[in-house]
Amino acid sequence: QTLWAMSILAGSYEDSGRYKDAIKLQTQALEISRKVLGAEHRNTLAIIGDLASYYRGSGRIDEALNLREELLPLQQKVLGTEHPDTLAVMTNLAQSYSIAGRLDEAIALQEESLAIKRRVLPPQHPYVAIAFKNLIMMYRNAGRIDEALNLAEDLLPLEQKALGAEHPD
Repeated sequence: QTLWAMSILAGSYEDSGRYKDAIKLQTQALEISRKVLGAEHRNTLAIIGDLASYYRGSGRIDEALNLREELLPLQQKVLGTEHPDTLAVMTNLAQSYSIAGRLDEAIALQEESLAIKRRVLPPQHPYVAIAFKNLIMMYRNAGRIDEALNLAEDLLPLEQKALGAEHPD
């Protein structure tokens, strides 16, 4: 319960823009969680993910990347590569790579994430569309316009089928 309360308060700090406080408290929660629950406990993994988000939100991309690089193999080991939480970690790490200008790594990871999502989720699932959109943006940022265009052409009929031809999203 204490870890949960610490994480809730850290999240509230983050919501109010108090990243320094959020990071400090979530770091303490992580230390306790690793000691009490273990490094591979699902709650510990969630705390790592949240701490990475606080670092990213505060502009500390290197720390966020380090945590997300640590987190992904743990998630894959504990939950499997196709678990929704693991796929979310992949997406977050890919986005962090992209923000850090590491586009080749971002694209490779996002391609892997999209491939898994297309294999395990229905084509109209929102996570599939989000993975498409993220990869399209990464291709565009990398100057890979033809690949972005091809992927966008694949996405449009899926979105029209899922949401309707006149949906604003």
